[in-house]
Amino acid sequence: MEQQYGLHPPGESDTRQEVAALRKVDYPAGDVKEQVKRTARTLIERYNVRSLTELNTLLELYNIRIDEVKGVQNGKAYHGLLYGALNDAGQRVGTPFKSSRLGEAFG
Repeated sequence: MEQQYGLHPPGESDTRQEVAALRKVDYPAGDVKEQVKRTARTLIERYNVRSLTELNTLLELYNIRIDEVKGVQNGKAYHGLLYGALNDAGQRVGTPFKSSRLGEAFG
């Protein structure tokens, strides 16, 4: 089938190149949501993480942090994920945003 359609399976070098091309989120550069979305999507697609802790460990290498939020407000329970940017010291910068603003694959 690969020969018939001129396809080739992805090699390790393809994966390494794409992940190596990712950059840390740069808050002063602007468009943080798009930077987070692009980086997180690539990492989620490339790595098989099994927990939020594992995903956070991976994302923190690229200045991204995910926080799980739960609670009750006005009698309604809520549960979700917040994505936010970090600076190089690991401190949150800017306002975090809900995973639903990035798309279904993020939360």
